[in-house]
Amino acid sequence: MTPEKWDPIQDLDIFPSLDYIILTEHQLSAQFRPDEIIRSGWDFHAVSGAVTNLPRKGYRGQQHRGGHALLTRNSKHFSVKMKSLSGVVNKITGDN
Repeated sequence: MTPEKWDPIQDLDIFPSLDYIILTEHQLSAQFRPDEIIRSGWDFHAVSGAVTNLPRKGYRGQQHRGGHALLTRNSKHFSVKMKSLSGVVNKITGDN
């Protein structure tokens, strides 16, 4: 996630009514916290995909593949818990 990707999302007409956003198939580390998202009043809960040792070219140059992220609007006070189910399989749960 970069400002170049996040800014157009914020420009969508539906954006003000969103409470959460789910990103699938991202190539980000679970420790990654994009500043542009955090500064705009959202929290970023990520589960990275499996680590790969395939050749790294272009966007496939990322170490992680196929992760999922849950972005939650801070003003909605979501409670999010992340559990490792087994190995690299993880689960994000929460309630509002």
